[in-house]
Amino acid sequence: MLAPPEADLHDDSGLSSIFFLSYDRGQTTSTSRHCSSAAIENGGTRAHQAIEYQEKEDRVASSSSKTVSILDLPLDMLHNITRRLTVVGDYRSLHSSCKTLRSIAPLMTTLDGLALQSPSTYPWFFFFQHHTTSLHLHDLRCRNTFTNPRQLLPKSPSSNSTTCIVFSKERWLLTCMEHDIFEPAVNPLPQPVFLFTFWNPFTEEVWSVPEMIYPPSPISIGVSAAPTSPHCSIMGVAQSMKDYGGIWFHFLKLNEGQWHYLEDAEANFEPSDHNTPVFLDDKFYFLDKKRKLGVFNCRSGVEGLYEWERDVYPWKLLSHHVVDPNEDLKFKREYLVECEGEIMSILVGDLGKSILVYRFDRQKKGWWRVNSLGSNMVFLSNTSCFSTMAKISGMENKIYFPRLSAKGSIVFYLLDTHKYHTFDYDDAMEDFLPTSEVHICGWIEPKG
Repeated sequence: MLAPPEADLHDDSGLSSIFFLSYDRGQTTSTSRHCSSAAIENGGTRAHQAIEYQEKEDRVASSSSKTVSILDLPLDMLHNITRRLTVVGDYRSLHSSCKTLRSIAPLMTTLDGLALQSPSTYPWFFFFQHHTTSLHLHDLRCRNTFTNPRQLLPKSPSSNSTTCIVFSKERWLLTCMEHDIFEPAVNPLPQPVFLFTFWNPFTEEVWSVPEMIYPPSPISIGVSAAPTSPHCSIMGVAQSMKDYGGIWFHFLKLNEGQWHYLEDAEANFEPSDHNTPVFLDDKFYFLDKKRKLGVFNCRSGVEGLYEWERDVYPWKLLSHHVVDPNEDLKFKREYLVECEGEIMSILVGDLGKSILVYRFDRQKKGWWRVNSLGSNMVFLSNTSCFSTMAKISGMENKIYFPRLSAKGSIVFYLLDTHKYHTFDYDDAMEDFLPTSEVHICGWIEPKG
């Protein structure tokens, strides 16, 4: 606030006119006491200065009390604001405010436009309804769900075949369609064929993958990089059909265009169908149903697939159990995650009544209990398990599950409270009972 000139407050020449200024929320009032015409004539200069000061104060107060609208901002500033909104729901709210803002923030009809509108700093939850192939995107910080009916799962060539999502990597989904081919001259029985396709639901781009024609079907599949990368590899493991504990490996370097297969009858490994492998340092790590950790070394190359000498054999069993076998029965699901260059396992008890997090020591070949994720957040599903650094305060040290609350909000486990919460700030939950699981789903990063 401006200060009046000293000459206006202290009358050395007998001027009896003193202006008392009071301020109330930016409003200015003035009062004149014992002001006579003679006094004003004698101190005309000082009085004139005081009047000018008062008028200036009135103008300041008037401008400060004026309501400023967002529409008063320059257009380039408004465009910058729309590009920096980090929640899709905020963008849509801005779009629906008025006609002017609708022209500044147009509502895109494609998912790619939606992603560009909202430079999200965290992954989105995607899912497909059981009765439709339309893709739904769910903002995990609010209950906004966005559906684009044009974004369909690729169709299968056979009406009897099924299409499923087996992995998600960055902006890409890896889909698998299974159908049978019948060639009596080759095989009197129908031969299963697995068609894999990389699909970007934001750009609708499709990247073909060579057919897999060798049974059995893979149970757990991992991808090293996006299909646009020259280092993209696909690794799958399947249970052997003749040897209990034996496994089949399916390996493909996308730029080579040929699947390679290897059976190990002595692997003593039972692949799990509800967790995905971790790719780290040119190796695929797998966690089986009994929480045993195995690793497939891609550095051995394709020729290493057929080297049966154990010193160069690409598959090794690193650990037999995450927890004590007597305690192992309490847990119904296991997940494998890479976090800051470390391998971590997350064990989930029946109905989510208990959660344990462990870190694998690759030097000592053992598991160590973890009580905090620090500034990281972990995302779990059957098609994608990964961690990322939280860029928004309040999202860290949480494990996000593919489950929805009664209000339709994403459910997460907070390691500080050992309970389940949502961003609706409802009462904490002890287990999964008040929630529902989403099955054809996963996590996807809108920015490529």
